[in-house]
Amino acid sequence: ISVGHWDQKNNANAVRCKNIDITNNVIRRTGVEYAGSDAVKLYYTKNVRVQHNDIEDISYSGISVGWGWGIEDILDAGQNLIADNRIVDVMKTTKDGGHIYTLGQNRDTVISGNYLSKSGEQYGGVYNDQGSSYMRVVGNVIEKCGNWLFSGNSDQKFISAENNFADTDKVFKTDN
Repeated sequence: ISVGHWDQKNNANAVRCKNIDITNNVIRRTGVEYAGSDAVKLYYTKNVRVQHNDIEDISYSGISVGWGWGIEDILDAGQNLIADNRIVDVMKTTKDGGHIYTLGQNRDTVISGNYLSKSGEQYGGVYNDQGSSYMRVVGNVIEKCGNWLFSGNSDQKFISAENNFADTDKVFKTDN
């Protein structure tokens, strides 16, 4: 499932995909022939809710939110909700991703109540990559992952993680 487009950054003519619900889906074995496929990919979106999905056996990330590298303001994108999903056995053939992967600014985006288990990648769990900013990571359950939270780039700001539960204390985080 892909929502938005990678070239819609701050284009004055950009039409944001917004007010969309992606709920109650069962998604299995994406990227079998073309490795690198996310189960759910949100580019520059606003107010998209990804909830109550069952995602398993994925070659790359389970849910990927955002696009663009760096911390510049992304106009009119964010306020997405990634909540109450079950995401198991991801990163089977690729690297540099996780169960829930974010890239670039996603103002007022919340990642909450997800169950994340088994990752073939060291990052796993919730992976906030370059420029990921202005998000809350709250109340998720993470098991059998290299790190439960990866938030290690100096260009990130205002990411809060609270009340998450993991079977490892491994977190990759820089002081920023």
